Amino acid sequence: GTLNHPPSPQHIMVFYIAAFSLFLLNLGLGAAGQTACLTPAECLKQSQVLTNVGITDFFTGSYTTSGCFYEGKTAYFGLGGTMDSMIQSDLAGERNRIWCNTDGSSSGTNGQTDSPTKAPSPR
Repeated sequence: GTLNHPPSPQHIMVFYIAAFSLFLLNLGLGAAGQTACLTPAECLKQSQVLTNVGITDFFTGSYTTSGCFYEGKTAYFGLGGTMDSMIQSDLAGERNRIWCNTDGSSSGTNGQTDSPTKAPSPR
């Protein structure tokens, strides 16, 4: 016969960590703990904080990239898409994600704050 053993404390902890990680992802947190800008207003505010980039324009619309990002000196908020697409950090071409961090700081792709770099080319 098969014996049913109660789960060990270690198995329970692994489950809770996995569940909490999924919960954080659904809140719009990126892989490195960055928080996605979820509205055009949040995106505009954060784009104005990125003084090292020198954003001069802001547009909202339907783009191939969802969420808050910049290309050159222009910030965009792409409407539509899923939460996963709004927290994606590897963007096509010269596009870089703008993150809205919960501590009030802002950062470009991969959490840098001083000098943004070009996103990797799509495969």
